Amino acid sequence: MKLTTRILSLALCLVLVLPFVPQSRADDESRFLWENGLPYVIENGEASIPWFDWWEHTFPRFSDDIVIPDTLGGYPVTKIVGFHGHRSMVTVSIPASVRTIHTVAFRNCGKLTNITVAKDNSHFSSENGVLFNKTKTTLIQYPRGKPGNSYVIPKSVKTITNEAFYGASIKNVTIPNNVVKIGGGAFKSTNLTYVTIPNNVVKIGRGGFSYTIIYCKKNSAAHKWAKRERPFFSFSKPGKAAKLTFNAGKGKIGKKSKVTVKNKVGKKIKFPKKPKRKGYKFMGWYTKKKGGIEIKKKYPDWWMYYHSFVLETKKTYYARWRKK
Repeated sequence: MKLTTRILSLALCLVLVLPFVPQSRADDESRFLWENGLPYVIENGEASIPWFDWWEHTFPRFSDDIVIPDTLGGYPVTKIVGFHGHRSMVTVSIPASVRTIHTVAFRNCGKLTNITVAKDNSHFSSENGVLFNKTKTTLIQYPRGKPGNSYVIPKSVKTITNEAFYGASIKNVTIPNNVVKIGGGAFKSTNLTYVTIPNNVVKIGRGGFSYTIIYCKKNSAAHKWAKRERPFFSFSKPGKAAKLTFNAGKGKIGKKSKVTVKNKVGKKIKFPKKPKRKGYKFMGWYTKKKGGIEIKKKYPDWWMYYHSFVLETKKTYYARWRKK
């Protein structure tokens, strides 16, 4: 009886454990058909490149320069779902047969520098390595590894899709006046310090920008979005002349209690000499006489970092003192 009970218990443990045994890479590969190093599935007589976690797989046959053929297994390639996390892909060529490309098909492809589309494709196009719809009214994907710090979005673009610039290394981008919609996470994890949002933009998706100063019109859609999502925003144009007043209160900056420093909107704040006050220790410059936020040349985290930039054409900062 005890032996039978032990056997049943062991069998039950195996039943409970087996479903949680992870698939091997070979098992993962076997879920798809393969040709020339590309996985594909057949749906309704058409081939599509499925969602495949390239980040977790590194096989010798994966090419740096991927050319997607018009057919796989004799079936027309009409859909691209994902090359997510492909570690080595540098360029990719999309054939005329493709009709559908998933929004994040090329997300986390850190080395991807160039996307090209066959000229006779009826649904998509490319310009300078960037992926668009056929009429270039929608920007779909800016390659994450594309070299260069600046990019000017074509004037024809009206929509920037979700995560279009996700993780790109750009530091400056020009958004044209025709743009009306910016998708969620469109500029997330980029190196943008600031960006000007045109008045015609009526919608920005969740997480559209991260750690970026938003320049916009008061009460515009961009202003409302910025207040809701809490990034920094300004109503002044970058490069505009600014005057910053530093008020030392009962202390002195040299021989004066107040000094004005000329600067420009979008630039790092220029600080005057450290103020002095007999019997007191200077604790820093703050945005308000009481309370407020301390401004510094350097911050330990990205969120506070943007307090070190000029956001207004006129601004006063106040010295904070502590009795020795």
